[in-house]
Amino acid sequence: MFSPEVISAMVQFFQSQQLLQQPQPEPEEDPQISALVSKAATMQQDIGDAASRCTFLERSLMTLQSESETLLTWEAAPAMDTLFVLVNRIESLHQATQDQNTSALMTYRDPTSAFGAIQARAPLVNACKSQSQAVFAHFQSLSEKARNLTQRFTELATDFTFEIALAQERIERLQNVVQIAATLRNGVENERQSWHGQKATAEAHIQQARATIRSAESKRDSMESARTVRNFLTFGIGEVFDFFDLNEDIEHAERTVANAQQNAWACEQSIQRAMAALQRINDQVARLNTLGDTVHAQETTLQTSVTHGQALRTRTLDLTNASLDVTLFVGTLAAKSETLAVHHTAQEFAQGVLNFGRVMVSDGRLNGLLVQQDPAALQGTLDMIAQSDPVMDVAMHGHCLETPLHAVEDLM
Repeated sequence: MFSPEVISAMVQFFQSQQLLQQPQPEPEEDPQISALVSKAATMQQDIGDAASRCTFLERSLMTLQSESETLLTWEAAPAMDTLFVLVNRIESLHQATQDQNTSALMTYRDPTSAFGAIQARAPLVNACKSQSQAVFAHFQSLSEKARNLTQRFTELATDFTFEIALAQERIERLQNVVQIAATLRNGVENERQSWHGQKATAEAHIQQARATIRSAESKRDSMESARTVRNFLTFGIGEVFDFFDLNEDIEHAERTVANAQQNAWACEQSIQRAMAALQRINDQVARLNTLGDTVHAQETTLQTSVTHGQALRTRTLDLTNASLDVTLFVGTLAAKSETLAVHHTAQEFAQGVLNFGRVMVSDGRLNGLLVQQDPAALQGTLDMIAQSDPVMDVAMHGHCLETPLHAVEDLM
């Protein structure tokens, strides 16, 4: 037969083994944490899609930049060359007129000599007229291309602005979700600490019950020495009454140990579930913070692109306006107009030429010319060109190089 001490130890051992062998319960899915994971996944997909759109916008901006550089190089530069030739021819005509006006022949107002002077100026006038038509063709095409390019810059800037607004909205949403995650984390952490407290209480009960068992067993051992005498005197009945209370205390303490062990095991499972929940929340917070960094980087890139695009658009718009101003004046100059000064002055022509030169960063080529120093002096010369007949170039084209007035009016 086993002694009571051995039996008690065996009971505690088997109870502990039963606790260890109990199946681990599957962790319950927390709906709030699941919602957090779902939100993070949705935002990650949204941010990934936004990254693709931003890449597309960046490529579109690079395309427009390339087209803008091409326009300035292959379109505007030749246009500036033709304009510079025109300015030089106008000033040559002006100088020839001035020389004739100061000559002795013009002083005596000899009609024959005056007619000869006009005839002498005719090639210069025709050269200016022909060059005006060439300049008009260049600048009409240039202004149209620049205007279309400016419109595309404007549309792209709108797309960039829209994406920036979306990025800022995503940042705000991310911050809100991170706050929700922090609230969940605090709640789970409080729950974990509560389970730790309950587990500590259960372990204290175990220790207390085991102390009770040890005390009762100690008392029972101390009475063993007198058991033989009592059994002899009471015919064995005394042992039943002497150990009855102690046995009840031991059994009660053992039940207490078993229950406390069960509670401690349940608390440990709850702690493990809380730890797993905390890990999931922390993973999502890290994920959201990474997404936040990504969105901030996207916003910074978009803002930089907008600034760069605005600079390109401004330059293209300047090119559009400057080329349009030159087109309007030169178109009137290339056609036959008796009222040039009514609509356009020499100062306006000079300002348009200089403005276009500044856009092309080539206005230094105009230094020292009348178009810069004294444009009003060219008014008579410009009127002379405008009032002359369009140039005939039958050998080259078989028709008159004439710019229709309605083409100029359409630009105004």
